[in-house]
Amino acid sequence: MSIRSLTVGLVAACVLAVTLAAEQAAPRRFGFDDFSRVRRVSEPQFSPDAATIAVVVATPNLDENRHVATLHTVDVASGRMDQLVSGENFVGVSFPRYAPDGSRIAFLAYAKGTANARPQVYVVSSRGGTPAQVTTMSTGVQQLAWSPDGTTIGFASADEPEKKTGYQRWNDSFDVQPNFHLFMTAPVPPTHV
Repeated sequence: MSIRSLTVGLVAACVLAVTLAAEQAAPRRFGFDDFSRVRRVSEPQFSPDAATIAVVVATPNLDENRHVATLHTVDVASGRMDQLVSGENFVGVSFPRYAPDGSRIAFLAYAKGTANARPQVYVVSSRGGTPAQVTTMSTGVQQLAWSPDGTTIGFASADEPEKKTGYQRWNDSFDVQPNFHLFMTAPVPPTHV
């Protein structure tokens, strides 16, 4: 074997080793498929004793083109996470609020498969269990708050749209306000507690 062929062989081996090392060291790029694994954590609420935090965890569901939101509690001391409400049974889980004694959590959602797909108030034990529906507002619920003694829940809901009679039922015109969205098709109804 000649010196020249040995040198060419060593150079080729060095180039191959450097190329393999560079390929292994290159960071992997974030791709479109990675979005299906990104979870969004939002709406943290401390319990009254600050021992746990209620959070909403949303996971993308590409088949249904939506985020599946679930309600979890996180133990502050250990970091242990427990699921209280499944996003497979409830849609739009949001706005968790602890009762003043910390025994229950109220939240907004609607049960999957219900005729009125509008958020309602549900209450679940802070230890888990079956959520109980508290409201049945046809326009849905936008916000909620516990009373200081934990016996009642106040909530905000939009008024029912005005029922027009006679020829007015065909009149769907309305005044556009400066801050209204460009593509609105009806006026914004007032919201009351």
